[in-house]
Amino acid sequence: MKKLTFIFFISICSVLKAQDYTVTAFNEPYQYLVNATSVNNGEIWDDPFYSIPIGFNFELYGQIFSTIYITDIGSGGALSFHSNPQTNYSFLSPIAQDIIDKGINQSVSPISYVVEGPVGNRIFKLEYKNVGFWSDFTLADYMDFQIWLYESDNSIEYRYGPNSINNPSAAYEEETGPVVFFYPSFDVLSSGSFIEDGYYLKDDPVNPTVIVADDNTPEPENAIVGTIPEGTVYRFYPEYLSVSNHNALAIKIYPNPTKNIVYIQNPKQEIFTASLYDALGNKIKMNIQENQIDLSSVAVGTYFLKLKTSNNSKTIKLIKK
Repeated sequence: MKKLTFIFFISICSVLKAQDYTVTAFNEPYQYLVNATSVNNGEIWDDPFYSIPIGFNFELYGQIFSTIYITDIGSGGALSFHSNPQTNYSFLSPIAQDIIDKGINQSVSPISYVVEGPVGNRIFKLEYKNVGFWSDFTLADYMDFQIWLYESDNSIEYRYGPNSINNPSAAYEEETGPVVFFYPSFDVLSSGSFIEDGYYLKDDPVNPTVIVADDNTPEPENAIVGTIPEGTVYRFYPEYLSVSNHNALAIKIYPNPTKNIVYIQNPKQEIFTASLYDALGNKIKMNIQENQIDLSSVAVGTYFLKLKTSNNSKTIKLIKK
């Protein structure tokens, strides 16, 4: 039963601040979980509340969490690192429309999870399989998706699997497609405002527009346009930027995109270290000299270059073409 319409009147900053998360979209073959632990244990669910152990400490804006919750706020696909609505409340939403178990007498839409990988590089994976939509009374449409949490760098991924959406106006509740967002810290109880910038995706599901949300001009058109293709991954990569010191780090790189060589501009002659990561958060070996980086041995793709001094850092999206 639909208990609560899950809609926030979010707003968009007219002058975007430095983003604390880099959001990327890419495609990777979708794989169902193997030997997973059931969350719903055969229970038919609709607006469920489940508490799930992450299996390691996950950091979000300096707070450490060991549990994630599927929240009973009228969505089904809404998750949080907080068990109850509060002033500092997190929202993870691979799809904000009201999803349900398609089962009538028994569950046919299992929710399950696994924790994989060695200590220090574990990945928590939560899977929703064959979920239906509250507004689709035929129960014919379905979708599969997963949420991944990375121990190594505290990244978050939404991963989308097979789907069949023949009645999109019902499934998406008159929106143009799924409503996808991540709000690290939102004031639910008092002001209904953003404590930290939120992020939502809109327009093209393959190459979505990323909007940084705060408390300025209302922006109601906040949905993906169309169904998200199988294999799509949306990754929220924390940059760990200090907003107050961000502009003090004057180091820049060029050209970007590049073919092989990236040159470093360091006008303040700051002592720094540089680390290169791929879209999955894996550290990549690179050749770096005093004022340039040689990427000739690196495959074509999108990377993240993290520059760090003794008291500041910034992450730059770097494209090798």
